[in-house]
Amino acid sequence: MYPLRNNTDESPSDQELARRVTQGDRAALAVLYERYFGRLFDFARRITRDDDSAADVVQTTFIKSWQAFRKGPPENVKAWFFALARNAAIDELRRQRRLLPAEDEADEALPLAVSLADMSYEGDPQAALRDKEISELVWQSAAALRPSESSLLDLYLRQGLSASEIAAVLGLSKGALYTSLSRAKDALERSVVASLLFRRGRRDCVELDELLTRLQARELTRAVHQAILGHLESCRRCQESRRRLASPGELFAALPPAVPPPGLQEAVWRRISTQLDAIEAGRRKQRKRRLGFAASVAMLGLIALVWLGLGGNPLRGTAKTATPSVTFVLTSTAPSTPSGTTTFTPVTPTVTRTPITPTSTSTPPTPTSTSTPTSTSTNTPRPSPTETAGDGR
Repeated sequence: MYPLRNNTDESPSDQELARRVTQGDRAALAVLYERYFGRLFDFARRITRDDDSAADVVQTTFIKSWQAFRKGPPENVKAWFFALARNAAIDELRRQRRLLPAEDEADEALPLAVSLADMSYEGDPQAALRDKEISELVWQSAAALRPSESSLLDLYLRQGLSASEIAAVLGLSKGALYTSLSRAKDALERSVVASLLFRRGRRDCVELDELLTRLQARELTRAVHQAILGHLESCRRCQESRRRLASPGELFAALPPAVPPPGLQEAVWRRISTQLDAIEAGRRKQRKRRLGFAASVAMLGLIALVWLGLGGNPLRGTAKTATPSVTFVLTSTAPSTPSGTTTFTPVTPTVTRTPITPTSTSTPPTPTSTSTPTSTSTNTPRPSPTETAGDGR
């Protein structure tokens, strides 16, 4: 069983409940469901003329409302509900027409053939509606209108929506709405009057009786309907009978609501709850997929950043934890000797995970010794003193 009311004395407004539905509060939707089920069922039942179809319309209305309210509450919750129900009911009629075989409407009898006890209630709609046959007549006359017209009349005359509310929620201008309402009222009045004259006007108007006899009219077909309306334009007696009748618009506004079968309200809510469970499960699954996709994208982005930071070389992945490389250049030059030079070559240690032992290469000088002793011994006779002295001469 769904929670019907809060345990507070003050009932929350439609707007407050819609705001809570936006936050995922299903109990708030249940309160709105209880508040509007009867009126929405009555509204849909008058369009579809079937209890099961009307129940489907109400179910569709609240499922779509749950999904729409999660994006934000509407400005006028009541008008929103009825607009959704109107669209769903008209769609249901179209679906039924696709399933049913087409019929020839040329001689189709309008659903207005009911006998009336009296047609003169002196403008008192409540007194007229106490006659069940007149009540049925008004409903059937409205049903003979196009669903788009009869539903507008219902919203305006029976459900209490203003012209501004209807125009706003249906996306119509006020001028277009008033034109449609006026056309629908005129069509309803012509339908009700034609049916009344067909059943009760023959005894008061000889010309009308002769017309219907000539047409061999046994039921109110479209052709008979048009013939009666044509006669009404020139017959003062029938016009007087029309003036005695309460306004068809007032009769329509005063009609009692359609009552749903026992247990239907609870059964429809259970179906709504089951469908909402499926919707929320699908939403959680979709959210999980989105999170998984986002995580995958983030991981790929991180890998790309690391790759770009390493210059595109995956083998340098350990550089982040290694000690920065340092290059030492040591040059030692021994004193120059004839035998050679001793030089220490520069060493650049390689950074790896294992300690690096620098390798020092010392190339010992290779002394070059060239010793070529030259000893020349020549046995040359020394000059004698005499020769030396003689040379001094």
